[in-house]
Amino acid sequence: MFPFFFAPRVELPLSGDIVQDIEPRLFSPEIAGDAETEWRIHRNVASYGSQLDVILEALQTIAKEAQVALPEVDALMERLDAEKADQRETLRRRAEDALAALRAVDEEGWEKVRGATEK
Repeated sequence: MFPFFFAPRVELPLSGDIVQDIEPRLFSPEIAGDAETEWRIHRNVASYGSQLDVILEALQTIAKEAQVALPEVDALMERLDAEKADQRETLRRRAEDALAALRAVDEEGWEKVRGATEK
């Protein structure tokens, strides 16, 4: 029997662990304003989605006061709300599955988590 001590590890491009930061400057090197400021706002203040939520809600409020119909904005907001509701339901199901798995292997741990959530 011939022992094999040499076992090369071959990794093709993009086959290993990949971590990618999504930054405004990646999408547009010609970003208006300061890319660092945009990155900091996105990272520390609010995502683009959160910023757009505020703008869309304000737009709906103004349109309602002015009695102007904005069906495209209303439809977009309905789709956004439905997607958020779907995501909340998905998270609830995952949490329930995780709690069931915890209970199956660690009843005491499950009791601690359950007690913490009931307070």
